[in-house]
Amino acid sequence: MPAVPYLPQDISSSLANDIRARRGAGGLLPLDRILLHAPPIAEGWSKLLGAVRTGSILEDDLREIIILRVAARNGASFIWIHHEQLARAAGVSTEQLTRIGDIETPLPELSHLTSSGPGQFSVPQAAVLQLAEDMTTKVHLGRDGILPTLTAFQQSPLRDPDNLHRKVVEAVSTCAAYNMTSRFVVALDVDDRANIPCPVPGLAAQPVSSHPGLPSGVLASTSVNDLYFGEQAEE
Repeated sequence: MPAVPYLPQDISSSLANDIRARRGAGGLLPLDRILLHAPPIAEGWSKLLGAVRTGSILEDDLREIIILRVAARNGASFIWIHHEQLARAAGVSTEQLTRIGDIETPLPELSHLTSSGPGQFSVPQAAVLQLAEDMTTKVHLGRDGILPTLTAFQQSPLRDPDNLHRKVVEAVSTCAAYNMTSRFVVALDVDDRANIPCPVPGLAAQPVSSHPGLPSGVLASTSVNDLYFGEQAEE
C-alpha cells in the first residue's frame, strides 16, 4: 500500500475540483489523491504535466516513446500501463513497444534501430528513444548527447525549422518530467504497483498475483493492460 494514505475521492477544494474537472468522469487518480496532501505541489505538478502532455507540439508517438522508456527504466508500471494505450493510439507498434521496454538488451546504434525489420523506428523515434535512455541512466549528456535528437528533428520529413529548438526543449522536458513522475509513484507505491514489473508485450511474463487489485494468477503481460485500459491516462 502507498507510504502516504490517499485522500478521499470526494475531497472538496478548489484545486481538487479543478483537477477533477480536467480528469473527466473518472474523477481523481490515485496520483492526484497523494499529491493533494501538498496543494502547492499538486497545483504546480498539474500545470507542468498538463503542459507536457497537451501544450507540446512534439509528435504524439515521440512523446509516448520517451515516457515509456523512462517508465521501463525506472520500473514504473503505473505509468507504463496507462501510456502503452496512448502509444498504440499514436501508431507505435507492438514490436516497437517490446524494444522500448526491453531494458535488459542494450540499445543498438541509431542506424540499427532504424534498419528495416520488425520494430523498426523512424530516425526521430530512434533519437528520442536514445535520449530517454541516456537522460535516465547517465543524466549528464553534454552537447554531443543532444545532437542526435537535434539532427533527427532537422532531417525529419516533418521538420519544422521555426520550432526546431522548441521541440528539442519539449523532448528533454518530457523525459525530465516523467523521470520525476516515475520516481514519485515508485517511491510512494502509488496504486500499489511499485513492485509490479512493467507489462512489456513480447517479453517473458512474470507473476504479479501478490498485487491486491489483481486476480490470483494474473501475469505481468499484455493481459494486465486489458484490466486497466478503462482508466484515464495519468499526467
